Amino acid sequence: NAHNLYNCTLIAPEFEREPWLADHLTDADYRYDSYVALDLRTWVIANLQQTGTEEHWLLSFSKGGLSALTLLFRHPTLFHYAAAWDVPAYAASVEASVTGEGGWAGSPYGTEANYDDTYDLLTHLAGWASPFTAHPRIWLSGDDSVYEADTAALTAAMDGDAIEHFFLSGHVRTHAWSSGWVPEAMEGLYQVYRAQTPPPAKPSVGTPLTGHRFKNSLAF
Repeated sequence: NAHNLYNCTLIAPEFEREPWLADHLTDADYRYDSYVALDLRTWVIANLQQTGTEEHWLLSFSKGGLSALTLLFRHPTLFHYAAAWDVPAYAASVEASVTGEGGWAGSPYGTEANYDDTYDLLTHLAGWASPFTAHPRIWLSGDDSVYEADTAALTAAMDGDAIEHFFLSGHVRTHAWSSGWVPEAMEGLYQVYRAQTPPPAKPSVGTPLTGHRFKNSLAF
């Protein structure tokens, strides 16, 4: 019921290959970072925009959560907020997952060096921090699941780089869309939104979708 509770349009893109949202260095058909940041966002604006004031929010978990964060950090003027749950923030966690899926060459990163140089979250966090120190734009969860150590390290690194964010933990959950974290993430995104100055008003429940929309949310 998120579309009614938060008066939002939800977009859930699908991908032909593993959705690590990165740009392959040599395969022009495997440029998922550019696809979401440029092509998909442009399509959303052209086809769903009503007021011209809509915002673009990101929400996902696991590799999608990592991708939501790297999209936000790498494109801070294109996306407004991100919610990420159970994120493989350590490079070793990403490498283990990519290796299990066939290796770097078959991944959107193409090479480990491309990941290291462009997408490694903990390595580049300090350089990406500047647009995120004035007010929170990120909701992060460190629930006990698969990557709780990664998210604990990530929130500590964000604190160290003065990146404002909301962090929630305390649940034991299955690593899945259906384990109950999504409603908390949606509400967390709303609380991040409300933390801006001045805080905007929340649309009332049941506000028709033909009326004002304050955001679009991309879930992947």
